[in-house]
Amino acid sequence: LMKGKTAGSWERLKVPTLEMLYPTIKQEDIDYIFERQQLEKLETKLNYKFKNRYLLICAMTHSSYQHFNAKNETIPFDCYQRLEFLGDAVLDFLITYEVFSSQGNNNSPGILTDIRSALVNNYQFGEMCVENGFHQFFFHNIPDVYKKNDEFYSKYQQVFDEDEQCMKWKWPQMASSEAPKQTGDIFESLAGAIFLDNCNPIVDNGLALIKVWQVVEPFIRSRMDKF
Repeated sequence: LMKGKTAGSWERLKVPTLEMLYPTIKQEDIDYIFERQQLEKLETKLNYKFKNRYLLICAMTHSSYQHFNAKNETIPFDCYQRLEFLGDAVLDFLITYEVFSSQGNNNSPGILTDIRSALVNNYQFGEMCVENGFHQFFFHNIPDVYKKNDEFYSKYQQVFDEDEQCMKWKWPQMASSEAPKQTGDIFESLAGAIFLDNCNPIVDNGLALIKVWQVVEPFIRSRMDKF
């Protein structure tokens, strides 16, 4: 148990206000960066509108990147990795629960673990980010990531599906292993940001988790259905 924490403290998930997250950042600077980077387009892709835009900017910002306000002053945003840490746990739980609910009576624990491992990994998340264009909003200054993303995206091609007798966008075998790690990371950081964005003073029925699942399921479902 964590020192200083009581059992009752875990019953509440507090809304992270801007003052709690970073007290020196002004809302007008957040809105300026949000609009300049056209992050409403990312919200459209996610089909989710953030109440706290700071969280979305942090989820897409690498420590190598600096944001500037309208006065050309540097604005410090947290690196995406803290939200990735949270989002990793959130996605692991949600996908584990979904796999258990749909497969629990049909497969052994070992098979359930294999299915979860096939779904909850950086490679799959990297594919989903590129398929949906999330990587285009990743703020960083790492030349190698730009190069690897371009090379990785070039492998995503239309091929003829023999089973469905139509053209479909697909990855070649083993392409996932070539995705830059940071590209998969931002899928997890987005999940963490959405989770925090939906923490109410008292969360009933796992509201924050439900909202995350509503957002990410459309991107994950086709992969889950293969099992």
